[in-house]
Amino acid sequence: MKHLTLASIALGLSAIPALADLPQDAASAAALGQVDFTYNRSRPTPSAAERTPLQAKGVKLRDTILATPALKDRRGFALHASVVLEQPVAAGDPDMVWGGVISRRINVTWSQPDAAGRYPGDGEGPVLRYMINKTDKALAADDSGFFTLPEQRKEAGGILRFTRAGSEYTVITPAGTPGFVPVSIGEYLGATAAWQEKAGSPEQAAEMRQALAGLAPGGRAAPYCMTRAAATANLSGRCAEPGARPMMRVNPALGAGVGAASKARVIVLIVPQLGTIGDAQERRRLIAAAGQLDMTALQAMLGG
Repeated sequence: MKHLTLASIALGLSAIPALADLPQDAASAAALGQVDFTYNRSRPTPSAAERTPLQAKGVKLRDTILATPALKDRRGFALHASVVLEQPVAAGDPDMVWGGVISRRINVTWSQPDAAGRYPGDGEGPVLRYMINKTDKALAADDSGFFTLPEQRKEAGGILRFTRAGSEYTVITPAGTPGFVPVSIGEYLGATAAWQEKAGSPEQAAEMRQALAGLAPGGRAAPYCMTRAAATANLSGRCAEPGARPMMRVNPALGAGVGAASKARVIVLIVPQLGTIGDAQERRRLIAAAGQLDMTALQAMLGG
Protein backbone atom coordinates (compact mmCIF):
# COMPACT_ATOMS: atom_id res chain seq x y z
CA MET A 1 0.00 0.00 0.00
CA LYS A 2 2.86 2.39 0.78
CA HIS A 3 4.36 1.86 -2.69
CA LEU A 4 0.97 2.44 -4.31
CA THR A 5 0.51 5.67 -2.36
CA LEU A 6 3.94 7.01 -3.33
CA ALA A 7 3.36 6.09 -6.97
CA SER A 8 0.02 7.87 -6.91
CA ILE A 9 1.59 10.99 -5.43
CA ALA A 10 4.36 10.95 -8.04
CA LEU A 11 1.82 10.56 -10.84
CA GLY A 12 -0.23 13.44 -9.46
CA LEU A 13 2.79 15.70 -9.17
CA SER A 14 3.91 14.89 -12.71
CA ALA A 15 0.56 16.13 -13.97
CA ILE A 16 1.06 19.58 -12.37
CA PRO A 17 2.84 21.97 -14.78
CA ALA A 18 6.01 23.51 -13.41
CA LEU A 19 5.98 27.22 -12.70
CA ALA A 20 8.44 27.61 -15.56
CA ASP A 21 5.74 26.32 -17.95
CA LEU A 22 2.90 28.50 -16.68
CA PRO A 23 2.14 31.53 -18.90
CA GLN A 24 1.80 34.96 -17.31
CA ASP A 25 -1.54 36.70 -17.94
CA ALA A 26 -1.54 40.06 -19.71
CA ALA A 27 -2.54 42.09 -16.65
CA SER A 28 0.25 40.60 -14.55
CA ALA A 29 2.80 41.06 -17.33
CA ALA A 30 1.89 44.76 -17.56
CA ALA A 31 1.85 45.42 -13.80
CA LEU A 32 4.67 47.46 -12.28
CA GLY A 33 6.83 45.58 -9.78
CA GLN A 34 8.24 46.60 -6.43
CA VAL A 35 11.93 46.58 -5.62
CA ASP A 36 12.90 45.87 -2.03
CA PHE A 37 16.34 46.59 -0.56
CA THR A 38 17.84 44.89 2.46
CA TYR A 39 21.19 44.96 4.22
CA ASN A 40 22.74 42.92 7.05
CA ARG A 41 20.16 40.96 9.04
CA SER A 42 17.58 41.88 6.37
CA ARG A 43 17.30 45.45 7.63
CA PRO A 44 15.90 48.09 5.26
CA THR A 45 18.90 50.38 5.90
CA PRO A 46 22.54 49.63 6.77
CA SER A 47 23.90 50.50 10.19
CA ALA A 48 26.59 53.16 10.60
CA ALA A 49 29.20 50.45 11.22
CA GLU A 50 28.33 48.75 7.94
CA ARG A 51 28.86 51.84 5.81
CA THR A 52 32.45 51.12 4.86
CA PRO A 53 34.09 51.95 1.51
CA LEU A 54 33.93 48.26 0.56
CA GLN A 55 30.24 48.08 1.45
CA ALA A 56 29.71 51.10 -0.80
CA LYS A 57 31.31 49.12 -3.62
CA GLY A 58 28.76 46.38 -2.96
CA VAL A 59 25.93 48.91 -3.20
CA LYS A 60 27.39 50.25 -6.45
CA LEU A 61 27.64 46.74 -7.86
CA ARG A 62 24.02 46.05 -6.89
CA ASP A 63 22.84 49.28 -8.50
CA THR A 64 24.83 48.55 -11.66
CA ILE A 65 23.00 45.25 -11.99
CA LEU A 66 19.61 46.86 -11.32
CA ALA A 67 20.28 49.48 -14.00
CA THR A 68 20.65 46.90 -16.79
CA PRO A 69 17.90 47.13 -19.43
CA ALA A 70 16.63 43.67 -18.48
CA LEU A 71 15.83 44.82 -14.92
CA LYS A 72 15.29 48.58 -15.18
CA ASP A 73 11.72 48.51 -16.53
CA ARG A 74 10.02 46.38 -13.91
CA ARG A 75 6.82 45.32 -15.66
CA GLY A 76 5.61 41.86 -14.82
CA PHE A 77 8.21 41.19 -12.15
CA ALA A 78 9.42 42.44 -8.78
CA LEU A 79 12.93 42.40 -7.33
CA HIS A 80 14.56 41.91 -3.98
CA ALA A 81 18.16 43.19 -3.76
CA SER A 82 20.45 42.63 -0.79
CA VAL A 83 23.91 43.82 0.25
CA VAL A 84 25.68 42.16 3.19
CA LEU A 85 28.99 43.16 4.77
CA GLU A 86 30.16 39.81 6.10
CA GLN A 87 30.97 40.04 9.77
CA PRO A 88 33.02 38.88 11.52
CA VAL A 89 35.96 37.73 9.40
CA ALA A 90 39.13 36.07 10.67
CA ALA A 91 41.73 38.42 12.09
CA GLY A 92 43.97 39.77 9.36
CA ASP A 93 41.60 38.76 6.54
CA PRO A 94 39.96 41.20 4.14
CA ASP A 95 36.34 42.18 4.60
CA MET A 96 33.86 40.60 2.21
CA VAL A 97 30.62 41.89 0.72
CA TRP A 98 27.99 39.78 -0.95
CA GLY A 99 24.36 39.92 -1.98
CA GLY A 100 21.87 38.98 -4.64
CA VAL A 101 19.03 40.09 -6.85
CA ILE A 102 15.95 37.87 -6.68
CA SER A 103 13.48 38.12 -9.55
CA ARG A 104 9.85 37.12 -8.90
CA ARG A 105 7.10 37.19 -11.49
CA ILE A 106 3.93 39.11 -10.62
CA ASN A 107 0.48 37.54 -10.36
CA VAL A 108 -2.09 40.28 -9.79
CA THR A 109 -4.76 37.80 -8.68
CA TRP A 110 -2.62 36.63 -5.75
CA SER A 111 -1.32 39.93 -4.38
CA GLN A 112 -2.17 43.55 -3.69
CA PRO A 113 -0.28 46.61 -4.95
CA ASP A 114 1.34 49.18 -2.67
CA ALA A 115 0.29 52.83 -2.50
CA ALA A 116 2.20 53.54 -5.73
CA GLY A 117 0.44 50.74 -7.58
CA ARG A 118 3.45 48.42 -7.66
CA TYR A 119 3.06 44.71 -7.00
CA PRO A 120 5.21 42.26 -5.06
CA GLY A 121 6.40 39.17 -6.87
CA ASP A 122 5.24 35.67 -6.11
CA GLY A 123 7.28 32.78 -4.73
CA GLU A 124 11.01 32.58 -4.04
CA GLY A 125 12.37 33.27 -7.51
CA PRO A 126 15.86 32.63 -8.96
CA VAL A 127 18.84 34.67 -7.78
CA LEU A 128 21.73 36.49 -9.46
CA ARG A 129 24.42 36.52 -6.75
CA TYR A 130 27.39 38.86 -6.47
CA MET A 131 30.40 38.87 -4.18
CA ILE A 132 33.43 41.06 -3.51
CA ASN A 133 36.57 39.44 -2.02
CA LYS A 134 34.57 36.26 -1.41
CA THR A 135 35.81 33.53 -3.73
CA ASP A 136 35.42 30.36 -1.66
CA LYS A 137 32.01 29.43 -3.09
CA ALA A 138 32.98 30.17 -6.67
CA LEU A 139 36.41 28.55 -6.64
CA ALA A 140 35.76 25.81 -4.08
CA ALA A 141 38.76 26.96 -2.04
CA ASP A 142 39.91 24.94 0.96
CA ASP A 143 40.62 26.32 4.42
CA SER A 144 43.98 27.62 3.23
CA GLY A 145 42.45 29.46 0.28
CA PHE A 146 43.82 26.93 -2.24
CA PHE A 147 41.80 25.68 -5.23
CA THR A 148 42.07 24.18 -8.70
CA LEU A 149 40.58 25.98 -11.68
CA PRO A 150 37.86 24.14 -13.63
CA GLU A 151 39.15 22.28 -16.67
CA GLN A 152 36.35 23.68 -18.85
CA ARG A 153 36.69 27.45 -18.62
CA LYS A 154 37.18 30.65 -20.61
CA GLU A 155 39.74 33.13 -19.39
CA ALA A 156 40.97 36.40 -20.89
CA GLY A 157 41.83 39.90 -19.69
CA GLY A 158 41.05 39.22 -16.03
CA ILE A 159 37.66 37.61 -16.76
CA LEU A 160 37.27 33.92 -15.89
CA ARG A 161 34.06 32.09 -16.81
CA PHE A 162 32.99 28.53 -16.09
CA THR A 163 29.85 26.53 -15.33
CA ARG A 164 29.25 24.29 -12.35
CA ALA A 165 26.23 22.82 -10.53
CA GLY A 166 23.57 24.65 -12.52
CA SER A 167 25.16 28.11 -12.37
CA GLU A 168 27.53 30.16 -14.51
CA TYR A 169 30.39 31.77 -12.59
CA THR A 170 32.24 34.90 -13.67
CA VAL A 171 35.35 35.82 -11.65
CA ILE A 172 36.61 39.34 -12.33
CA THR A 173 40.13 40.46 -11.41
CA PRO A 174 42.15 43.48 -12.57
CA ALA A 175 43.22 43.35 -16.20
CA GLY A 176 46.99 43.02 -16.57
CA THR A 177 47.46 41.48 -13.11
CA PRO A 178 47.20 37.68 -12.81
CA GLY A 179 44.22 36.91 -10.65
CA PHE A 180 45.61 33.56 -9.54
CA VAL A 181 49.09 32.24 -8.84
CA PRO A 182 50.36 28.66 -8.37
CA VAL A 183 50.69 27.20 -4.90
CA SER A 184 54.15 25.76 -4.27
CA ILE A 185 54.76 22.30 -2.87
CA GLY A 186 56.15 23.86 0.29
CA GLU A 187 53.12 26.10 0.74
CA TYR A 188 50.70 23.24 0.21
CA LEU A 189 52.39 20.74 2.50
CA GLY A 190 52.96 23.32 5.25
CA ALA A 191 49.41 24.65 5.19
CA THR A 192 47.88 21.17 4.99
CA ALA A 193 49.97 19.97 7.92
CA ALA A 194 48.83 22.94 10.02
CA TRP A 195 45.20 22.28 9.12
CA GLN A 196 45.47 18.56 9.96
CA GLU A 197 47.01 19.33 13.33
CA LYS A 198 44.17 21.71 14.06
CA ALA A 199 41.66 19.08 12.93
CA GLY A 200 43.14 16.50 15.32
CA SER A 201 45.04 14.38 12.77
CA PRO A 202 48.64 14.47 14.05
CA GLU A 203 49.74 11.41 12.07
CA GLN A 204 48.69 12.90 8.73
CA ALA A 205 50.29 16.21 9.74
CA ALA A 206 53.54 14.44 10.58
CA GLU A 207 53.51 12.74 7.16
CA MET A 208 53.17 16.11 5.46
CA ARG A 209 55.97 17.66 7.50
CA GLN A 210 58.25 14.69 6.87
CA ALA A 211 57.67 14.99 3.11
CA LEU A 212 58.35 18.72 3.33
CA ALA A 213 61.60 18.20 5.25
CA GLY A 214 62.88 15.85 2.56
CA LEU A 215 62.63 18.46 -0.20
CA ALA A 216 65.45 20.65 -1.45
CA PRO A 217 64.69 24.42 -1.68
CA GLY A 218 64.04 24.13 -5.41
CA GLY A 219 61.58 21.30 -4.81
CA ARG A 220 59.71 23.30 -2.19
CA ALA A 221 59.27 26.19 -4.63
CA ALA A 222 57.94 24.00 -7.47
CA PRO A 223 54.18 24.07 -8.19
CA TYR A 224 51.92 21.56 -6.46
CA CYS A 225 49.34 19.70 -8.54
CA MET A 226 46.29 17.67 -7.60
CA THR A 227 46.28 14.11 -8.96
CA ARG A 228 44.70 10.78 -8.09
CA ALA A 229 47.81 9.84 -6.12
CA ALA A 230 48.30 10.34 -2.39
CA ALA A 231 49.05 13.91 -1.35
CA THR A 232 52.76 13.24 -0.70
CA ALA A 233 53.39 10.83 -3.58
CA ASN A 234 55.73 11.71 -6.48
CA LEU A 235 56.11 15.32 -5.39
CA SER A 236 58.74 16.09 -8.03
CA GLY A 237 56.67 14.67 -10.89
CA ARG A 238 53.04 15.20 -9.90
CA CYS A 239 52.41 17.99 -12.38
CA ALA A 240 53.55 15.78 -15.27
CA GLU A 241 50.98 13.09 -14.49
CA PRO A 242 47.92 12.73 -16.78
CA GLY A 243 45.03 14.85 -15.54
CA ALA A 244 47.18 16.82 -13.08
CA ARG A 245 45.63 20.13 -12.07
CA PRO A 246 47.79 22.90 -10.57
CA MET A 247 46.78 24.13 -7.14
CA MET A 248 46.17 27.89 -7.17
CA ARG A 249 45.43 30.78 -4.83
CA VAL A 250 44.28 34.35 -5.33
CA ASN A 251 47.23 36.53 -6.27
CA PRO A 252 48.40 38.28 -3.05
CA ALA A 253 49.70 41.15 -5.22
CA LEU A 254 46.09 42.31 -5.60
CA GLY A 255 46.44 43.63 -2.03
CA ALA A 256 42.99 43.67 -0.47
CA GLY A 257 44.15 45.00 2.89
CA VAL A 258 42.44 43.93 6.11
CA GLY A 259 39.20 44.67 7.93
CA ALA A 260 37.45 47.94 7.22
CA ALA A 261 40.44 49.14 5.18
CA SER A 262 39.90 46.37 2.62
CA LYS A 263 39.96 47.15 -1.07
CA ALA A 264 37.87 45.31 -3.63
CA ARG A 265 40.20 42.81 -5.28
CA VAL A 266 37.90 40.18 -6.81
CA ILE A 267 34.27 40.32 -7.98
CA VAL A 268 32.29 37.13 -8.48
CA LEU A 269 28.95 36.86 -10.30
CA ILE A 270 26.89 33.68 -9.98
CA VAL A 271 24.14 33.50 -12.59
CA PRO A 272 21.54 30.70 -12.64
CA GLN A 273 21.26 28.60 -15.77
CA LEU A 274 17.86 27.59 -17.10
CA GLY A 275 17.95 24.02 -15.82
CA THR A 276 14.72 22.20 -15.01
CA ILE A 277 13.80 23.66 -11.61
CA GLY A 278 12.43 27.12 -10.95
CA ASP A 279 10.89 29.85 -13.01
CA ALA A 280 12.56 29.83 -16.43
CA GLN A 281 11.00 33.18 -17.31
CA GLU A 282 12.73 34.91 -14.40
CA ARG A 283 15.94 32.96 -14.92
CA ARG A 284 16.07 34.24 -18.50
CA ARG A 285 15.62 37.75 -17.16
CA LEU A 286 18.59 37.44 -14.80
CA ILE A 287 20.71 35.77 -17.47
CA ALA A 288 19.93 38.68 -19.79
CA ALA A 289 20.86 41.21 -17.09
CA ALA A 290 24.21 39.52 -16.49
CA GLY A 291 24.88 39.54 -20.22
CA GLN A 292 24.30 43.31 -20.33
CA LEU A 293 26.93 44.10 -17.71
CA ASP A 294 30.05 45.92 -18.87
CA MET A 295 32.96 43.83 -17.60
CA THR A 296 35.38 46.72 -18.06
CA ALA A 297 33.21 48.91 -15.82
CA LEU A 298 33.12 46.17 -13.18
CA GLN A 299 36.89 45.83 -13.33
CA ALA A 300 37.10 49.58 -12.71
CA MET A 301 35.46 49.01 -9.31
CA LEU A 302 38.46 46.97 -8.18
CA GLY A 303 41.28 48.52 -6.22
CA GLY A 304 41.00 51.62 -4.03
